[in-house]
Amino acid sequence: MDSVVDDTLVRDMARIVVKQVAPAELPMFSTLSDAYLADLRAPRSGSGGSGPLGFGVGDAVELLTPVALMVATEVTQHLVGEFTRGAVARGRRAVTHAVRRLFRITGKSAEPEDEEAPVTLTAVQWAEVRRIAVETARRSGLSAEMAELMGDAVVGAGQIQRDQKQ
Repeated sequence: MDSVVDDTLVRDMARIVVKQVAPAELPMFSTLSDAYLADLRAPRSGSGGSGPLGFGVGDAVELLTPVALMVATEVTQHLVGEFTRGAVARGRRAVTHAVRRLFRITGKSAEPEDEEAPVTLTAVQWAEVRRIAVETARRSGLSAEMAELMGDAVVGAGQIQRDQKQ
């Protein structure tokens, strides 16, 4: 996993998805997520399993938690990249504003933009998040129907969280 992505964020996102698509797995969630994240950090050898947790997810397709963790990892990595690009742009504007203030340069472009704009995704960005979730779930061996359900759960969880904050 990309070191920029926080393990807690991956766990929290996966837990929301598991709660929606496989609530019976919640009692095992902590154990499975610990094993998944530890396996991601473990050095790889030429032998052994074919995925996180030491076995191919297809071998344990009855368990959706490992797939939810994989989906959360992929989606989180994508979103960190998206938001990093936006943060860099905002940072450049803030630095430009600070330099203008330092030299007392005035003008229309000297005013800072709203620095605390709400974090939102466009419909196109949500569609990309769903595509990533479904594709990751399919690569993990889930049926098309279950992968679609997982994609819907990821997007639905994001929409619910957004609506609760408004």
